[in-house]
Amino acid sequence: MRLKFFSRTGTAGTAPQYGKALQACGLSETVVAATSVTYAPVSSNFDSVTIHYNIDGVRHKVTGARGTFTLNANVGEIPTIDFTFTGIYNAPDDSALPTATYANQATPLIFKNGNTDTFSLLSYSGCLQSVNMDLGNSIVYRELIGCDKEVLITDRSTSGTVVVEAPAIAQKDYFAAALTDGTLGNLTFQHGTAAGNIVDFSSTRVDIGDVSYSDQDGIAMLNMPYTAIPSTAGNDEFSLIYT
Repeated sequence: MRLKFFSRTGTAGTAPQYGKALQACGLSETVVAATSVTYAPVSSNFDSVTIHYNIDGVRHKVTGARGTFTLNANVGEIPTIDFTFTGIYNAPDDSALPTATYANQATPLIFKNGNTDTFSLLSYSGCLQSVNMDLGNSIVYRELIGCDKEVLITDRSTSGTVVVEAPAIAQKDYFAAALTDGTLGNLTFQHGTAAGNIVDFSSTRVDIGDVSYSDQDGIAMLNMPYTAIPSTAGNDEFSLIYT
C-alpha cells in the first residue's frame, strides 16, 4: 500500500488520514491541538488495523493487521510511504462498495527546492538528492493451539540511505565519520510550506556506514547508508512531526 507521504488534512494539530496505519507499524501518536501531531517508535502495546479490499462487490478483509513501512523522498517526485501489512484472514463476503471520502487532504508537494529545507546530516547542510528510511519492523504471524491468531511486531531495526552532492573534505569528511563507530549524529529535513501540510523528519541518533560515490549529471554524489540507533532509554531513534 503506497500513500503520498505529505498529503495532510490541511489543519495543524490534526492527524493525517493514514495516522492509524503509522500506529499499526509500532508508532505512538501524540496530538497537540491546533499545533502538531508527532509519531515516534514504541516497544509494546502496539495498535493494529482492519484492512478492507472490495473488488466488484466482493469484500476481502484482514483483521489485527500490523506492519512496517519505507519512506521515500527523491528530488522531483512526491514523497511516499510504502506500507506492508500482515493480518488475519477472514472469509470474503458480498458487500456493497463503500463510499470513499477524499476530502480534507492538502495538495501534496514535490520534493524540491522551495518545498523542502532544513536538511542536515551529521551537522552538515549539503545539497540533497534523496533520502529514504526503512522502519525495519520484524513481523511474525502466529497461530498456536489454544491461543488466538495474532500478528506481532518482534523487533525493529531502522535504516536508510542519504544521497548528497559530494562536498570537499574540508567542508565535511563523511569518510572519517563512517570509520568512527558509535559516534551518532543528526538527520533532519522538513517538507512543506504551509501550516497543516508540513512534516519534519528528525533524528539525533544516526550512524552512517560505508560511503560510496555515484554520478548524476556528471556530478559526483555520495551515497551514505545509515542506521538509526535508539539510546538505552529506547524508542528515540527518530520522529515524524506533522505541523
